[in-house]
Formats: sequence, structure tokens, C-alpha cells
Amino acid sequence: MLCVIDGDGNIFNDQILNQGLEGSREAARILTSEIATYLQQHQILASNPRWSLCLSIFFNRKGLQNTLVKHNVCSAEHFDAFLTGFSQASPMFHVVDVGYGKEAADSKIKGF
Repeated sequence: MLCVIDGDGNIFNDQILNQGLEGSREAARILTSEIATYLQQHQILASNPRWSLCLSIFFNRKGLQNTLVKHNVCSAEHFDAFLTGFSQASPMFHVVDVGYGKEAADSKIKGF
């Protein structure tokens, strides 16, 4: 199952971000569980009980980091640790920095 997320518009909560590496693993677990629940509720997994999740999050890393730090959501170090841990939580999880640009993440997502 391929899942694409706009990381600029869908931000993990403050508590999880502030836990850095540990928070990222919890976020990956929760997100995977919630996606599985959704797919089961909509009978998307009914024909395939063994499934794998390929997850890509597109975002402007520097812009999001600056915003989170500016609003005291988390430190730059916690944010970096969170991203590293989230990416390492599964070989099928990808965090993709699309750089600056108003619609940079959107244009990547539309490609899918």
C-alpha cells in the first residue's frame, strides 16, 4: 500500500516531536496502526491480509524546522532526531525534503 503525506500541512503533535528519536518511533507505530485500521474499516485489506506500507512524506525541511523552532514547538535538534528516527522506523518509510517553494510538496504529491 502506497501512502503519500503532505508533511507541511500534516504535522505531528508537539509532544511526539519533542521526544526526538523515541517520539519518531512512536509516531511511526501510531501512523501505521491508524492506516491499517482505516484500510480494514473500508475493507481495502479484506482480500490481502498480508500487506506492507510504503509511506512517503514530502515537506520543506528547513521551512518547517524554522517554523517549529520559532513557535517553540520543538528544538532543531529534536526535529532532526525525529526525522532520522521516523525514516529509520521502516525501510519503506521515506521523508523527502522538497525544498522551498509555495507548492513544492503539493506538486510532488500530485505526481502520485
